[in-house]
Amino acid sequence: MTLLEEGLFSEFEDLLEDVTTDVYTTSMEDGDDDETVVHRLDANTLTLNELLTELERRGLQPRGFFADDAKILQIEFDEEHESYIESKRKERIEVRELEAKRAIQQRRKILMDTQIREERIEIQNDEHIEGWLHLVQHRAAPSHSRIEVNDVTARSLAKALWTDSNVLSLDVGNMNLSDLAGAYLCRALRNNRSIVKIELAGNRLGPETCKSLGESLCTNGVVQFVGLESNPLTGKMNDLSGIQAIASMLRQNHTLSHLCLWRCNIGPEGGRIISNALADNKGLTCFEIGYNGWENCQILSITTKLEHNKEKMRIRKEVDTRRKMEADKLLLAEMKIDDEKKKEKDSHKWIEDQMIKRSEKRHLEMERLAHEKAMEEERKRKEEEQRLADEKKAKETAKKKGKKGKKKGKKVSA
Repeated sequence: MTLLEEGLFSEFEDLLEDVTTDVYTTSMEDGDDDETVVHRLDANTLTLNELLTELERRGLQPRGFFADDAKILQIEFDEEHESYIESKRKERIEVRELEAKRAIQQRRKILMDTQIREERIEIQNDEHIEGWLHLVQHRAAPSHSRIEVNDVTARSLAKALWTDSNVLSLDVGNMNLSDLAGAYLCRALRNNRSIVKIELAGNRLGPETCKSLGESLCTNGVVQFVGLESNPLTGKMNDLSGIQAIASMLRQNHTLSHLCLWRCNIGPEGGRIISNALADNKGLTCFEIGYNGWENCQILSITTKLEHNKEKMRIRKEVDTRRKMEADKLLLAEMKIDDEKKKEKDSHKWIEDQMIKRSEKRHLEMERLAHEKAMEEERKRKEEEQRLADEKKAKETAKKKGKKGKKKGKKVSA
């Protein structure tokens, strides 16, 4: 048994037969007559010395007359006797309460083990439900699901749906499910916040299912459609406790818009309960109530209330539509303003970018011109240096030639 199974068992535990209460009651009643007889002490049977000793032990001063002292001591004896009897009674109650709690815990463990074992066996023997449970547990089930279950596997499905967030519409109609199975499935709605529609028609659902449904939908603000068509909702004994639970739910829940109680044998008293509860309801707009033996005045009252809710719903939708249109218009205007601001910002940015690009281009052009000028000056400098070097070289060459000519002239004259 996993911790998950134990934890979920506690969420559904109170739907089982109320054996724990029976165990507790039986344990508390056992031994009520098992009381040890303790005789009262009689002060008049004591000797004078015994009487004085008992008075002294209790811090009482003797008056000197046996009858008076015996009367005073007897009062003390009686009070002590009652206190002793009461303390023993409390001890017996504490022992029985402890035994009862142990018995309840043991019975709870047996119930939990038995239930989980039954579910595991059913799942192992049914590949179809095993596959569905796998899908639900891994949040992979279709949003609109019809899942074939029986009284045992319905419990497993309810536990899987407890934390599911994928199934939007669940159909378990016409499967001959018991009242307990229905109660389990409706209990899942206490925690589930994805199911919008649940179809439970054509089963054997009764008061326990209605009570579980009513309790769950008092806190569930998601479910909008519940189908209970063709179910004996008051059971064989005309038990209206489930109808009372649905009525209490209708006073508090304003999300449920469609409820089908067609051919559920509810009777006129149940009709009165439902009719009175609808006076405080603001959400129900479709209510199927045929073949329940309700009085015409009840049907008329319900019909009038539904029309009132429809009109309120129509007005709310119109107001919501206008508000949405105004909000959309405002949003569109804001988007247009934002778009214009963005365009203006983009335009400024483009101009700035162009200015920067032109500045960079001018800078590069100036650098290029400066470089070319430097190169030209360098070329001219080198050319000038080369010209000067050539002139110097030519002068030196001419000078050397002049010296050689003078030497030859001297030789010829000689």
